[in-house]
Amino acid sequence: MPATRDPGRLAQARAMKETPLKAQVLALAGATRWRRFHPLPAQYARANGAVRHGTAQQGEKGYPDLTLMHLTTPVGIAAELKDQASYPDADQRAWGERFTANPGFLYVLWRPWELITGEIERLLRDPTEVARLALEQARKAAA
Repeated sequence: MPATRDPGRLAQARAMKETPLKAQVLALAGATRWRRFHPLPAQYARANGAVRHGTAQQGEKGYPDLTLMHLTTPVGIAAELKDQASYPDADQRAWGERFTANPGFLYVLWRPWELITGEIERLLRDPTEVARLALEQARKAAA
């Protein structure tokens, strides 16, 4: 049965949340020679004792979840991660447009389905293909 019609795999993708997707992508990236960056959220105590969660940052909101740089091939991946039912917000889309225009980065929106079908691993194992796709993506963005 093709992967697109496999109800078990589709159910697995629908059940997976962003956090386990991120953990598996980070593990795959490390195993396939990519340097990895992902900012971690922190807890901030307020003066009244309440705790607030957030990611320390400067600059515009919406930066992609993962930035990956290959160790031997001069190419990067900017990956926005979402569960099967979520979509990037306006700030995330704005960052995606900037990365899409950059020929040194492949901008991707990865969901659990791409992990389950092997698409993420296929790309991470072939940085030359990532570089080709990044250049193609930038050319289309410039057109």
